[in-house]
Amino acid sequence: MLRNLFCWILGLVLVGLAPAEAQVRREIRFPDLPGYQTLKADLHMHTVFSDGRVWPTVRVDEAWREGLDVLAITDHIEHKPFKQDVSTDLNRPHALASGPASQKNLLLIRGAEITRPTPPGHFNAVFLEDANALEIPDFYEVFDEAARQKAFIFWNHPGWKGPELGKWGPEQTKLLEKKQLHGIEICNGTKYFVEAHQYAIEHDLVFIGNSDLHNPASDTERTVEGHRTMTLVFARERTVEGVREALFAGRTIVWHGNLLIGREEFLAPFFAACLE
Repeated sequence: MLRNLFCWILGLVLVGLAPAEAQVRREIRFPDLPGYQTLKADLHMHTVFSDGRVWPTVRVDEAWREGLDVLAITDHIEHKPFKQDVSTDLNRPHALASGPASQKNLLLIRGAEITRPTPPGHFNAVFLEDANALEIPDFYEVFDEAARQKAFIFWNHPGWKGPELGKWGPEQTKLLEKKQLHGIEICNGTKYFVEAHQYAIEHDLVFIGNSDLHNPASDTERTVEGHRTMTLVFARERTVEGVREALFAGRTIVWHGNLLIGREEFLAPFFAACLE
C-alpha cells in the first residue's frame, strides 16, 4: 500500500516536471505522384541572424509542428540589424539548426537572401556551400558566386512594394540569360502576386511559395485557408539532393490558402490523386 502511494506521488511529481505544452506535429497528408514523394517545403524564413525575431532552432521546431519536410533558413546577407548582438557568420544559423533538424527528420537546406533595393529586388539562393562567400558588393558578381556553388536561385516577392516596382527588368533578363535565375515566388506569406505568376509562365521559371517568416510562427490551429504558404516538391528521394534535383527540374506546386498553383503536368494528376 505504501509502495503504491509512493508510485502515485512520484507520478504526480513527474507530471509536474513535464513541459506545460508538449510539441505536437500536425501532419499534412498529400498523395504522392507515381515515382515521386510529395515533400512540403518552406524555402524562405529569417532568424535573429538578420531581421527575424527567433533563434534558428525555433524555426526547426515550428516547421516540425506545422508538418513540413523541408526548410531553408535564408537570412539577409546585406541586412543585419542585430549584428551587435549575434554573430555575423552567415553559416551560423544553418550550423545551429542542423542537429535539431536531423533529430526531427527534417531536411535542412543552407540558404541566404541577396537583399538589394527594389528594383531589382530580393533573391534567395539555396543549396549553398558557403553563404559568407556571397558578401559581394557587385550585384552580378553575387550571382556568379551563387552559380559557382550550384545554387538554386529564385526571385522573392516581386510585387512587395507594388506592381510598378516589381516589374521584370533588365537585371532579371540578364540573370535568366546567364542561367542564374531558376524560380520565382508566386506566393509569399498571405500575398499572391499575379504578375509573378505570369512571369513564371512567360520565362519558364519554377513555381515557388514560402512563408517569409520574421516573427514567431502562429501557434493557433491551422485551417484549410489559414495554413503556412509552402512549396510542394515532387522528389525522387527524401534527401537534400532529391529536393535539389526536383527544384531544378521544376516539379513543384504552390499551396497558398485554398489554392493549388502549378503547371498542368503536375497539378492535374496531383489534384486527381487528392479525390476519392
